Amino acid sequence: MIVLGVDPGLTSVGYGILESKDRNVLIRGYGAFSVPSRQPLSSRLKVIHNSIRDIIREHQPDALACETVFYSKNARSTIMLGHARGAVLLAAEECGVDVAEYSPREIKSAVTGRGNSSKGQVRYMIKAQLEIDNLPESTDVSDALAVALCCIHRQAGSFGKRGVRIC
Repeated sequence: MIVLGVDPGLTSVGYGILESKDRNVLIRGYGAFSVPSRQPLSSRLKVIHNSIRDIIREHQPDALACETVFYSKNARSTIMLGHARGAVLLAAEECGVDVAEYSPREIKSAVTGRGNSSKGQVRYMIKAQLEIDNLPESTDVSDALAVALCCIHRQAGSFGKRGVRIC
């Protein structure tokens, strides 16, 4: 099973592609891309959508995993994050890729064993579990890999190809 984990945002989007094969987890790729912050929201969402669609086309994942919306003290931030997530989820749907969503607590628990772990602890465990020495400093990438790893742990074997991809 190949899983594309995504950490969406309106200025930077992290992604990580993991493959579960014979009880092993292999890294197929990871990175982050910037979203032009001075452009209108609609243009930024188009960049997110097109970039995720391109990553899906290149790696042909069985599933896309994303964090559920969390409720912050700032309602505007929550709404803006929802827009970015929408662009990601639309790209997955358009390409016929199954979507899995996990709460921040569930992701942290799957990776570190504790649902209230810090971003630093998640990053440390991702580096250790996936044996990555040169993980970028940005937590966007480690968070995306954590979402993908959570999906592999939680859903192994429950996703199937949805047929012909249209993207």
